Amino acid sequence: MMSMSELRQAACDPRPLPTVLAAARPAVAAILDRALDGRELSFEDGLALLGTTGSDLTALIRVADRVRS
Repeated sequence: MMSMSELRQAACDPRPLPTVLAAARPAVAAILDRALDGRELSFEDGLALLGTTGSDLTALIRVADRVRS
């Protein structure tokens, strides 16, 4: 589990979003691409994102920030 400091770092990652997405596993990146396209995610998509860690979690945080903006 990431600490609050690590979560803040992920949210403020200066790399361009496409670079962050490229570092995520392909299955996670595909789900996040659908979210960026404004498409509704399925229950299964949510379950897949629930257990993200590392680069996948960084991508999730960045995409969530972009979608909510």
